[in-house]
Amino acid sequence: RGGRPNETAFYVDGFSQQDPLTGNATTSINNNAIQEIVLLNGGFNAEYGWVSSGAINVTTKEGTKKYSGTIEGITDGYMTKEHRYDYNHVAMNVDGPLPLGKWKDKGSFFLSMERRREGDRSPRSLAEGILPHNSLSGWTWQGKLKLDVNPKNRIRLGTLGSRDDWQEFNMNYYFNQEHAPRYLDENYSYYAKWTNNLSPKTFFELGTT
Repeated sequence: RGGRPNETAFYVDGFSQQDPLTGNATTSINNNAIQEIVLLNGGFNAEYGWVSSGAINVTTKEGTKKYSGTIEGITDGYMTKEHRYDYNHVAMNVDGPLPLGKWKDKGSFFLSMERRREGDRSPRSLAEGILPHNSLSGWTWQGKLKLDVNPKNRIRLGTLGSRDDWQEFNMNYYFNQEHAPRYLDENYSYYAKWTNNLSPKTFFELGTT
């Protein structure tokens, strides 16, 4: 829609993930932790009144009534040296009911973590091998606690964080690699939300982050 990057709203579980100073969002989310993504590119509600480019609202998964876990890994370590870009991702999830006696049937938890290591962030078919100073090393973690106190009251507690230490290949530093810039993106958020159903057609929510 012709807007700038800082004019796009990014929300996770209803809470903004944008830097209040720049308006940019650099939070990373483990794909296995995503339940739903809603993309709005026009006709925004009043809550998105300052947005001109679009709004992206991500809902993360909640725990189930049975304990379960998954682990997934992606690597090009088996490739030959000339075709290897040192691309390695490992993601893990674990969820289940709360192991707290009487709360076991009323609550659940969901935890996820992802480790990323890329020798070349943007492999190119025409490049010979890995581009210098174009690497990334990062972590992402996410957790959600669900507690249904009674049929009318629900509580959600959550945390989301990511840390990426990365470099970007720049021809201006081709002969001065030791001074090539490095970047560090750190994002930490914690939130709490209380939902009260006043009637079958009326409810209100209170949240803080």
